[in-house]
Amino acid sequence: MMLSRRSAEERVACFILHISDRLRLRGYSELEFRLSMSREEIGNYLGIAHETVSRIIHLFQARKLIEVKSKQLKITNKKELFSFHTA
Repeated sequence: MMLSRRSAEERVACFILHISDRLRLRGYSELEFRLSMSREEIGNYLGIAHETVSRIIHLFQARKLIEVKSKQLKITNKKELFSFHTA
C-alpha cells in the first residue's frame, strides 16, 4: 500500500535499502550484496515495469549511488540513495 504512493525511483531505492538493512541485521555486508531477483521479478514485486527498474538502476549508477556488475550490487553513496527513499 505504501509503495503505491511512491515514485518508481523511490520504490527501487526503498527496495535496495530494505535489502541492505535486512543483511546488516543478519551480520552481513550492508553495502555489497548479490541481487537474487531478476529485473522482471523486482518490477513485479514493486508494481513497475522491468524496463523501468533497469532505467532507474542505470540512473542510480550514473549518479554514482550504486555499482552493479551482473547481479552483484554495491552501494557507493547510501546517504544520497536514502534521500530518494525519503523524498
